[in-house]
Amino acid sequence: YIEEYDKIRDEGDPPLTRPAMLRKAKEFAEELGDTSFQGSKGWLWNFRRRNGLQKYLIQVDSQKQEDLEEVVTTGQVRDALSTLSTFAAQSGNQGLAVDVARLHQKLAMIQHVTRNAVKL
Repeated sequence: YIEEYDKIRDEGDPPLTRPAMLRKAKEFAEELGDTSFQGSKGWLWNFRRRNGLQKYLIQVDSQKQEDLEEVVTTGQVRDALSTLSTFAAQSGNQGLAVDVARLHQKLAMIQHVTRNAVKL
């Protein structure tokens, strides 16, 4: 399935969503005779971490509403970081200010990567 994911990503097809990955995992489990497999969010998180499957939000216009439940926009992240930055400045919390600055840098890096990445 990982090879299939890589092929889909490289061909520029729509991204695989978390619900779609869980459905596919359940299909595989059934094919292997495991009727007890539930496919929790924790299981999926560990599976993605073990296999290096990153989450990049690229294009979601054609996705079903159920697949959009975990989508967070860049603007929402930026707004949250701005609020944290203001709080850090007002409270004089230098450690938090440094963490927020690092998160801003990571957000910029993710935006750069997704703009230049091959669509999943």
